[in-house]
Amino acid sequence: MKNILFISNYPTRQQIADGMMRRIMAIDRIFSDYNRLYLNISFRRNISENHQQLSDRSKIISLNYFLHKKVITQYIQNSDLIYVHSMYNMVKVLPFVSRSPSFLVLDVHGVVPEETLYMKYFLKYVVMQNYEKKAFKRADVKIYVSESMRSYYQQKYNEYSERSIIYPILPDTLKYIGRKIDETAFRRELSLKDDDIIFIYSGGTSKWQNVDLMLDEFSKLSNPRYKLVILTKDIEMFEKKLSARGLQDRTIITFSSSEEIYKYYTIANYGFVLRDEHVLNMVSCPTKLTEYLAWNIIPILKSKNIGDLPSWDVDYINIDQLNENMLNIKSRKNRKVVDNLILRYSAEKLLTQLNL
Repeated sequence: MKNILFISNYPTRQQIADGMMRRIMAIDRIFSDYNRLYLNISFRRNISENHQQLSDRSKIISLNYFLHKKVITQYIQNSDLIYVHSMYNMVKVLPFVSRSPSFLVLDVHGVVPEETLYMKYFLKYVVMQNYEKKAFKRADVKIYVSESMRSYYQQKYNEYSERSIIYPILPDTLKYIGRKIDETAFRRELSLKDDDIIFIYSGGTSKWQNVDLMLDEFSKLSNPRYKLVILTKDIEMFEKKLSARGLQDRTIITFSSSEEIYKYYTIANYGFVLRDEHVLNMVSCPTKLTEYLAWNIIPILKSKNIGDLPSWDVDYINIDQLNENMLNIKSRKNRKVVDNLILRYSAEKLLTQLNL
């Protein structure tokens, strides 16, 4: 049996809501039949080497880049396949894998140099741009979350992008599709009426989420049947924003586990995904978008240029189309898009493409 070396941290229960951590967990489930070793490499922390057994077939070892170079080199040399989650982790191992014969997979996740430039970290942008070019030259396979991401990188590094795989970020709530709930009882539990129209937002308060725009636009609507459900870890931050706009009485704000979140999606009509027209979003595959589609929620968009969304046949509305006469409906076709993604990009196909 092949030994798979992952270069990344392993998500804790507190981190699982994070998009990158959810991606790591999703990939881990695909490789569950293999022996998996995670190297959590830090430039500043992990002064002492630490081992933690995750399961019979998986283990995480925390190491320091400067203090444990020999150990890192040994693990890399003893691995059949090295799977690196994002350029943020690639910079920690690129010097070690440059001369290694091991099969190297880079799960790109997102356009990291462009992200640092977006955040105005100019020096970091130069560094990451240099590392990314070297990484694309070394990696045997690049895994992209969308067709649009592959197209972007084919134009950026044409000579280094010959072998690539598409594997989108699919929601882990899919396993609950088909599970029925008593919608009337759940609405009563939330103090919602049967004819209330439910707008939902699942996520944090990061800059690119445009939550202030969302709350500003929702506050302009006066229909008493409109209710906003916010599922987030950033409860305190949202409470301040809601209070400033007088939205407390029209909003439910809570944190929901992945085992319970499908109940909120079941009753929701519309879901906010307000992304700017920027390369970060144009190559992405937001988990909340595919989650909304999987539950026939109608996305509310600022821009439709999000990943492969322009090529999907979905029901959606632009944020400037919000009005006082929204219908109490769900989409009849959005789930089909996710069903097609599952058929087209299966876990079995990914393993086959990696010769596993």
